[in-house]
Amino acid sequence: MQKLFYGGDILTMRDERDAPEAVLVDEGRIVYVGAQEAARRLAGEEAELVDLKGNTLMPSFIDPHSHIAMYAQFSSFADLSECESFDDILDVLRAWLKAHPVSEDGAVMAHGYDHNFLREGAHPTADVLDQVSDRIPICLFHTSGHMAVANTPLLAACGITRDTREPKSGRIGRYADGTPNGYLEELEVMTPVLMTVFSRMNMDPVRQMAEVQDVYLKYGITTAQDGGATPESVEDFLKMADSGLFKIDVVAYVLSDEKGIGPLLAAHPEAAGAYTNRFQIGGAKIILDGSPQGRTAWLSSPYEGEEEYRGYPTHPDEVVEGAARAAIKGNYQLLAHCNGDAAADQYLRCYRKALEKARDSREDQRMSVIECQPIGSARKAEMPGEDLRASVIQCQPIGSARKAEMPGEDLRPVMIHCQTVRDDQLDEMKEIGMIPSMFVAHTYYWGDVHGKNLGWERAARISPVRSALDRGLPYNFHQDCPVLKPDMMQTVWCAVNRRTKKGVKLGEEQCISAFDALKGVTINAAYMYHEEARKGTLEAGKLADLVLLDRNPLKVDPMEIRDITVLETIKEGVTLYRRE
Repeated sequence: MQKLFYGGDILTMRDERDAPEAVLVDEGRIVYVGAQEAARRLAGEEAELVDLKGNTLMPSFIDPHSHIAMYAQFSSFADLSECESFDDILDVLRAWLKAHPVSEDGAVMAHGYDHNFLREGAHPTADVLDQVSDRIPICLFHTSGHMAVANTPLLAACGITRDTREPKSGRIGRYADGTPNGYLEELEVMTPVLMTVFSRMNMDPVRQMAEVQDVYLKYGITTAQDGGATPESVEDFLKMADSGLFKIDVVAYVLSDEKGIGPLLAAHPEAAGAYTNRFQIGGAKIILDGSPQGRTAWLSSPYEGEEEYRGYPTHPDEVVEGAARAAIKGNYQLLAHCNGDAAADQYLRCYRKALEKARDSREDQRMSVIECQPIGSARKAEMPGEDLRASVIQCQPIGSARKAEMPGEDLRPVMIHCQTVRDDQLDEMKEIGMIPSMFVAHTYYWGDVHGKNLGWERAARISPVRSALDRGLPYNFHQDCPVLKPDMMQTVWCAVNRRTKKGVKLGEEQCISAFDALKGVTINAAYMYHEEARKGTLEAGKLADLVLLDRNPLKVDPMEIRDITVLETIKEGVTLYRRE
């Protein structure tokens, strides 16, 4: 069924000066963008005419980093995002337990609290949570995803005691006598606790995944990510895909160590780098540090007010380099979570080493295999003295003129978050083809906290988008769901205005235009996924993945961008969301 869109502003995202009058869609693809009269001539008699009524049509948004499976799970948890004190947390937990009775064999999971915004200015402890129940395990998950709090029954169920050793990368909070106080920091400590809680909860992942897609669609997103999948969750994704559950495209990146994810990709070649029923495995993910608002991100210089403490790494160099070498050898993309600039240094150092070793190894192989042929052997008829040709030989290493065969060529590794990335690191990223995916909404949600934790000079460079733009880097923006909702217009607003919750202008020199900000959630995000030929702009031949906005982001006051509403989201020509 053909659809012809006309009667409003149309942003192609190819060039800010583009002003087409119409877009013609057929069989899920764009077939024409340009003058309305020409579009009407091309359209068949049965084409549906869609009057935009003065609203704005543009490519739908692409999520370059989130955790869609985790976001789906969170729909069954108690929501603490509005809590401003320990008492508020207790009230929410009690209300949730009343509405969802749980036995001692079950557990309560709550998410979204942020100690930075609680009246007490601290994390709750086990004795606080025990006021809700000293029999039922309870776990609070910090909004950053890097910290949690367990009550006494949960600590006991997980075997965390006074004698439990301190982890290499993480921390167990303790009372003065050494008894664990419930605070858990970073994945090495948190993962077994979270797995214990999840094993006790009754969840419906199929229903939850179906519902969470509608949230992404509400915000105009038609491609989403699971940026921390496990081999087990990949199996679940594949089953969901086989059942036809996915309405939007979902790309999974599987958590990696130095061994890489080669066996998983080999086991599922149909999903390795290509969509099968709207699901694909995009590559691997490795986590290199923690959270700047939680003071666990790994920095090159101390946190404000500290003499030595700089946060800490998750892995030693050999693990990171091993993961990079596995990715390059396996020809798949590697994403690395790097909030602190020391973590960024580690990723760049290790990826470059892996790249150099792989290329040295390939060059050694090439120099040992020589391709020789008579000069001009393909032009026999033009060469006089045919007998002379056999004595003139041209030799070169195989593949030396075929750049794409170089190891690591165009893999587009990604640095996720880039909160404190420096200019020299951006320069190095440009050299090796690494993409910065920035959590620019930090400027609003935690900008004031960063001023306190990092000092205002460093805080002003949080998510330095202008610096990336000036270097020609294909930056993109994400919300790291479920850390934040996948609200793309809020993120675009943050990149344009860089205002904190308290109204502080945070690094005005890093502000960018609305058009450049929109590129971060359309064509640049498509580029990260190697999908720039299919998505991200309105051009003939691309998928008809579209979003309709009630106002043009390029024409409104920059401070009003976040108030723009998604009216309709279209995936391959089919409307999947329409605002009532």
